[in-house]
Amino acid sequence: MPSISETGHAKNVANFLQLVSFVQDYGADYKPTRDSIKLANLKTKAKAAETAVAAVNTALVNFNNAISDREAAFSQLPKLGTRITNALKATEATSQIIATMVSFNKKLQGVRVSDILTEEELMAKQAAKGKTIKQVSASQQSFDNRLDTFDKMVKLLESIPHYDPNETELKTATLTVLYNTLKTNNATVASTTTLLSNARVKRDLTMYDPETGLPATTQDVKSYVKSVYGANNPAYKQIASLAVKGIPL
Repeated sequence: MPSISETGHAKNVANFLQLVSFVQDYGADYKPTRDSIKLANLKTKAKAAETAVAAVNTALVNFNNAISDREAAFSQLPKLGTRITNALKATEATSQIIATMVSFNKKLQGVRVSDILTEEELMAKQAAKGKTIKQVSASQQSFDNRLDTFDKMVKLLESIPHYDPNETELKTATLTVLYNTLKTNNATVASTTTLLSNARVKRDLTMYDPETGLPATTQDVKSYVKSVYGANNPAYKQIASLAVKGIPL
């Protein structure tokens, strides 16, 4: 997810609230005919903006927690994958089954299953086969791919009747529970990503609509107050420097 400044939105809300506070103190002098800048509507808009920013902050905390929990849960896989592979080697599993598990474990470790070819080797192989060959760029290390690889490892173990280690953490039942936990961690990141994105969209629609957002409304209020008091009046100068800007980058 792209990096977005959250502090800029809070500053915009704070400045808009200050604007509303000044307007309220103008009392009977502030009597615009335009509904969107009447005091009651300004208060409603300020409250909606506060709520929208708070919703993003909550969603961001949940997203960061989900990321942290997933990272911690998946961090055990490399060591566990090696233990599983060694446990399988200690059984009567066939060399083909062991080779398959070793291949899975290499993917889990971030090791290439096959060596990358030099440019000369690649050209020679392409000439021999008479077609272009694309090399796989790297081992599959996204969380989705690691989860898929671990699932394949567990299912392979389940298919081997004589795989029955004494260590509880290496038993297929335990590994299945772990897989389901990892799957939940991964799904939680996906769902919190969606919720955070939706909260940001709603905040931006609430605060930055070109016609009704905080920057446009602030300018309308300033124009009205300037028409009432004049550009040199202290009342107008109170709000003239208040900056409510567009979407922070």
